[in-house]
Amino acid sequence: SAQLGLDEALQLLQDSTLVAPFAGMVAMVGVEDGDEVQANTVIVEIVDPTIIEIDGIVDEIDVLSVREGTRARVSLDAMPGQEFSGVVSEIAPAAQSQQGVVTYPIRIQVQVPEGLEPREGLTAVANILLREESNVLLVPQQAIYGSVDTPVVRVMTALGIVEKPVVLGNTDDFYVAISQGLEEGEEVLLESAEVATSGSSFRDLRRATGGSFGGRGGSRGGSSGGHR
Repeated sequence: SAQLGLDEALQLLQDSTLVAPFAGMVAMVGVEDGDEVQANTVIVEIVDPTIIEIDGIVDEIDVLSVREGTRARVSLDAMPGQEFSGVVSEIAPAAQSQQGVVTYPIRIQVQVPEGLEPREGLTAVANILLREESNVLLVPQQAIYGSVDTPVVRVMTALGIVEKPVVLGNTDDFYVAISQGLEEGEEVLLESAEVATSGSSFRDLRRATGGSFGGRGGSRGGSSGGHR
């Protein structure tokens, strides 16, 4: 009985001590001495200053292509010219709608170089990499002519201008990857918007490209220092 009483007393003592799941600092204390608390009452909030995260949104068109762990490139308005690597660390299960536009909140964990400590609340832009290709031929989207089924590009040769059928790859709405039909070094021609009188806009051909290089625009949000 004495041993059982001692064990219960030691357990009560242990249960009365709050243990943080990681090293950090207390950012907020939610109770005072003598307050009554419930099981879900937030007692304290702890911040890990070594982890920098930004909060943003992704539209409903792209959210199914985003996964936790998806890579991202992040820039801060306060640090022009610098770009940081990051990964998607959280995707909200529920959507939010504003003026008919449906978006999903996300959180991106940023890898910040040692010695650099961005302040909380800074504005950031994140470009999520939905797909990436290396060593591909790119042409401006204005250089694509023809139809959706048979896109072509116009190439300058020794015999003059020749239209060559091509197979389109991914696009970022500025450049288009050509997977077949062109060779490196060939000179591709395109008409300026002011004099073009015929031919399909590449936006009409976009369905044939099969995707895009990156996210459809960046997410803007505040930079925050730490987990919950």
